[in-house]
Amino acid sequence: MEVLNRGSAGVHVINPSAPRLVIGRSRTCDVVVGNDPSVSRQHAAVERFDGYLRVRDLGSSNGTFLNGVKVDAPRRLNSGDTIAVGAAVIEYAVVDETDLDHLTTQTAAADEYGLSAREVDLLRLLACGLTDQEIAARLTLSISTVRSHLDRIRDKTGKRRRTQLVALAIAMGLAS
Repeated sequence: MEVLNRGSAGVHVINPSAPRLVIGRSRTCDVVVGNDPSVSRQHAAVERFDGYLRVRDLGSSNGTFLNGVKVDAPRRLNSGDTIAVGAAVIEYAVVDETDLDHLTTQTAAADEYGLSAREVDLLRLLACGLTDQEIAARLTLSISTVRSHLDRIRDKTGKRRRTQLVALAIAMGLAS
């Protein structure tokens, strides 16, 4: 089963017969990324092509990024790839049913604390042992923005220390 995972914003299961999913700000999109002004109404598409999925930018103003690299032409998706549109980071994965249950549990845990999709992404990278600078580079953010997100995560969860945040990420299933 193929899914697009947006952290606390939920998991979108890809219908095998769907030729295309549109990602964008418009409520008519298949994957709505919220009211982020840096995201176009119809920003990017995930399309079936020759038996695999690929991502394509739909002429957005700010670009679509696959694993941190700007998408200038359609690019093939592999399980674990991340698609960034504006502040939203979406992970593409091929999973089995038990993994889907795990992703749904992650979403529920993130909802319990009111974490945004970006905060979940940041928490996942933090739990993998990345420094603030490495997280900033991976998510294409400034270090001050990473630290601001960490402060909000600390406020929402009550976890002040980095080790407590890593333990929380593990408990949420974001890292092992």
